[in-house]
Amino acid sequence: MTDQTEMNYGMHLQKQKERQAAEEASENITQFYNNWKEICDRAYMYYKEFEENVNDFIDKPIVKSKEDFVRLLSDTIVLVITANPIEEAVFLRWLNHTTGSILESYIIGSTAMVIGRIDEKTIIHIHPKRTGEEYTRVILNEVTKVFKPTYIFMLGICYGLDMKRYKVGSVFASDSIITFRLNFRDEIGTNRTIYQAEDEYERSPDENLVNRIHFKLRYSDIYSILSDKNHPVIAKTRVGRFLSSNSLMSSKRVKTAIMEQYSVRKPEPLGGEMEGAGILKSYYVQEDGFKQWMIVKSICDWGEKKNALSPDKDTNSRIKDSIQAFAMTNTCGAFEEIITILE
Repeated sequence: MTDQTEMNYGMHLQKQKERQAAEEASENITQFYNNWKEICDRAYMYYKEFEENVNDFIDKPIVKSKEDFVRLLSDTIVLVITANPIEEAVFLRWLNHTTGSILESYIIGSTAMVIGRIDEKTIIHIHPKRTGEEYTRVILNEVTKVFKPTYIFMLGICYGLDMKRYKVGSVFASDSIITFRLNFRDEIGTNRTIYQAEDEYERSPDENLVNRIHFKLRYSDIYSILSDKNHPVIAKTRVGRFLSSNSLMSSKRVKTAIMEQYSVRKPEPLGGEMEGAGILKSYYVQEDGFKQWMIVKSICDWGEKKNALSPDKDTNSRIKDSIQAFAMTNTCGAFEEIITILE
């Protein structure tokens, strides 16, 4: 066997191994959906019913000046950011149910905000035009010119990094975030691509806030907001490190390369997402030094082959949406507990 033939054979085996490993992630998601189909489909309908009947949950928006809007707010202002339509719909429907009244909505300048009130706290929801760190940074810069939130929470879904320790629906809260840029280059003499993460920086929220939330989540059962007495759905929760990058993670090879870099840092990261870096790069956090923020997200996939759940495109889309909606109901369940300790 020539050196080139041996190299080609080695590459073939490596690619075969990577395909098999990636299939494990798809099979894990599909199996989870089959086992939890009823609750996942209920979560999907929870999302769709809001989307199709939004006026039943939120009043028509009112245009207000900055000064008039600020007069509506209480002393404790909790700003909630979501990134995709499923996160937005599930959260706002939950907020409507929890407050027991139709939600108020306002347009201040070019930004739309939705308000609900819980236990004398003003919950303000904003939703960037698109996913990703830059849109999060821009909208956060806009709203903090209007008012100064007491807390900022990014609520949503994420990819998990360890299928053996966690499962779909596990909820993670950030005690730190590492932001990175994904770089790649061709390996000389082969057709392989080498992936590498370039660190930007690591930030942590206020230690006291982290400790209080950690204590609350550790000693409370966290339920999906769709749980009932006959169908309790308890979500495993963990406080730890997030990875945040503006690149969509959907490749086993890329994820493996990233994990090889970050697994040597202790503690190892729990999961990854795309918007947290936008919070850290906002003026309010980066320049003003605001530290009362946290990311709370639930696993909806493993960052690998997100579109390989079914050969049928419509079925694949339905499974993805159902699991994302289910994961978001767990995130809201965790936030329901967290909000009780905010002052």
